[in-house]
Amino acid sequence: MIKRLSILTVVILAGLTIMAVLAHFALSSWQRGLAGQRLGQFAEVAEQIRSDVNRKLDEFLADEQNRPYTDYLYYHVPQDNTVEQQQALVVRSPLTGQVDHGLAYGYFQIQKDGTIVTPNDGIVQRIGGNETNYFIMSQVDTIRQAVREDLLPVLQGFDARRNDSTQQPVGQSITNMLEVAASNTTQEIEADVKNLQKRKAPAKALSVPVFQQKGQVQVLEQSRLDYTNTAISNVIPNNRMQQEQGSRVGLATQSSEGQPLVTQDGQQAATDDVVTIRIEPFTPVIIPDTKADNLIFHGQVYLVRHVQLDQDHVIQGFRLNQDRLQQMIQQSAQRFMRDGMGFSLASDKAVDSAYTAILDFGFGDVVLDLIELNPGWISHKALWLRRWYFGALGIVGIAVGLGLLSLWRGAREQMALARQKDDFISAVSHELRTPLTSIRMYAEMLEKGWVKTEDKQIQYHSNIRQESERLSRLIENVLDFSRLQRGRKTFHFDMGDINECVKQVTNMMSPYAAQQGFSLVTRYAELPSCRFDKDAIMQIVVNLIDNAVKYARSADDKTIVVRTGIDKDYFVIEVEDHGPGIPHTQRKKIFEEFYRTEAEATRETGGTGLGL
Repeated sequence: MIKRLSILTVVILAGLTIMAVLAHFALSSWQRGLAGQRLGQFAEVAEQIRSDVNRKLDEFLADEQNRPYTDYLYYHVPQDNTVEQQQALVVRSPLTGQVDHGLAYGYFQIQKDGTIVTPNDGIVQRIGGNETNYFIMSQVDTIRQAVREDLLPVLQGFDARRNDSTQQPVGQSITNMLEVAASNTTQEIEADVKNLQKRKAPAKALSVPVFQQKGQVQVLEQSRLDYTNTAISNVIPNNRMQQEQGSRVGLATQSSEGQPLVTQDGQQAATDDVVTIRIEPFTPVIIPDTKADNLIFHGQVYLVRHVQLDQDHVIQGFRLNQDRLQQMIQQSAQRFMRDGMGFSLASDKAVDSAYTAILDFGFGDVVLDLIELNPGWISHKALWLRRWYFGALGIVGIAVGLGLLSLWRGAREQMALARQKDDFISAVSHELRTPLTSIRMYAEMLEKGWVKTEDKQIQYHSNIRQESERLSRLIENVLDFSRLQRGRKTFHFDMGDINECVKQVTNMMSPYAAQQGFSLVTRYAELPSCRFDKDAIMQIVVNLIDNAVKYARSADDKTIVVRTGIDKDYFVIEVEDHGPGIPHTQRKKIFEEFYRTEAEATRETGGTGLGL
């Protein structure tokens, strides 16, 4: 049995250990998978932000690409004017009256002679001087100065007037010049981005190819009358009288040959009445600027395009409003942020982030750092789950341990009980044999007439009675134990005197004690009548006196004192002897069934261990 229990214990403990090890690896794998899933969420958010920014920029650039070339001038003549009209309908540019137009800031046009015009030129002379117009004029001057000092030097080699047979065509030279300028500045930025990518990890470049894609060249046709009238209408007036005369003005100019192109009655003087207009796509050009802290592209970004107006060549463009672009990226980022995510934008500064995406615009890059607002949430969640799992595993382990402990304890108790039962059977056999042998011996002697004297006969009869009573007590103990085990033991409580009951026992046990060399001394206290089971009390007192006789045989003082008394709410019956007593370590076991302080093989006293 012990061997089977040992094997079962080893198997259970090994199973718990394997479960704990597998749980550790499973939780570690789950934590890594959760971290990878979170990284995938960051990558998905970065891609959503890139797509949204790309869509907005694509719409913005498409609108700018489709913007009429005449919007870059203060006045223009609409395309629907006809030659037959006596007067041209002059329309103000929609860009007039402000310099900030979303992502575009400060529209300008570089003429073939190098002069710079804007949709707000002469706004004070045309409309009148007020605070707003003066502010716009100051901004226009700033824009014109920036284009002249910053952009024109980058566009070196450009000369719209240079168009002889030995030179490259002007339009082609301007196109090549724009491409070279964009390529040079882009190469400078790419070097910085490569250094940035080396410093930050993980970092993924997400292309925003709006400015990298070449749009289609637009070719338009416009009547020469409208084209000429548009140019004339943008001559800044010396006073406001002309403006106050109305939006419809009569226009007249001289052709290059000195002949009137348009007369007051609207008659056409030239035979060629169509002008071809060729508008090329926008090209980004970066002007390095290390002093400005609010720039995200390492410099000012200009979007310029080449426009061919018949034989004239001009450059139109505007500056990219990087503040607005940054706000647009932030709005897109805020739109797609998920729980526990944050973000920050930078140009080249490395910050602690969970995922870094580099938005590549082709001419520059914006570093988008996606931040985990609670970096330890995965560890906390894994720790929480680990605690719960190992807590549950610990509870299971404790339950299994208690079960095994109970199993081992029960097995030991069963083995001890089996050993005690064996000892009990041996003790009962011995205890039954002794009185039976005595009774048989005395009966045979009386039966065969070997006892001649009356005194001996009386003594033998007394011995037979005593042994019979001893045998009856032994049998009664066994039967009472069986009844108690089955729950069938019944008690009969009647009113009576406990002193009288104890006195009957001492009178009955006195001859037995005297025969063993002991004297019984009784000390009775005054006790009131109470309800008790007389047979149970007598059996208890008999057992106590019998134990005193058996275990105090070697005592010098062979006096056994039987006393009664009251202790608070209880009646007390005491049997005192002068024997060796019971060791302290075994006093808690004296009421266990079959328990005896002596080993069955070496004990010197009789008994079955059921008396108490």
